[in-house]
Amino acid sequence: MSKGGGGAGVGGRSGRGASRTGTASAVAGAVGAAAGAGQSAASKAFGAGQAAMIAAARANAAAAGGTAASGAAKAALPAASVKPAAPAAVAKAAAAPTPGGAKTGDVWGALKSVTAASGQEHGLQMVSDVRAKSGLSKEAFDRQALKLARDEKLVLHYKDDAHMARYSDADRAQWVHDPTPAPLRPGGTYYVGMAKRRSESW
Repeated sequence: MSKGGGGAGVGGRSGRGASRTGTASAVAGAVGAAAGAGQSAASKAFGAGQAAMIAAARANAAAAGGTAASGAAKAALPAASVKPAAPAAVAKAAAAPTPGGAKTGDVWGALKSVTAASGQEHGLQMVSDVRAKSGLSKEAFDRQALKLARDEKLVLHYKDDAHMARYSDADRAQWVHDPTPAPLRPGGTYYVGMAKRRSESW
């Protein structure tokens, strides 16, 4: 009896140990399966994210390609597709007067034109303005202006020599120059303005 009981006790302990081992194995298996399922889900999510990124990159590339293609297509438009200027606009541009208007070819006519534009019939006009209107060379203009002054058709206003040093050769070239020496003007006289005499008519 005693041995049998002891055997039964050993057997009972063995059975309980086996039961515990089986339970532990089952738990470990369940944990492993859950971990595997978690890893699989994470892997699938990561894969889905990568697929979305690739799709977005392809869409951007396609859009960029479309913009470039559109620009290339515009650049490749034939010249005939460019709308020409209206004939009326072309004619108007061709008929537009050149700056300063037509040249008079003489000092008296140029002085008359510049004086009329100023609105002051007897006002003093700048020699440079009259010269530009005449279209004459410097020598021809100066010669005519000096003759008109001698004939008392117009009055020439000279530049004081005391201030000549501050003007450049280009400035002096615009004025009428009489090379005849004069008191206090050994290098001649430079005239910067002119006006029609009141006694004269156009």
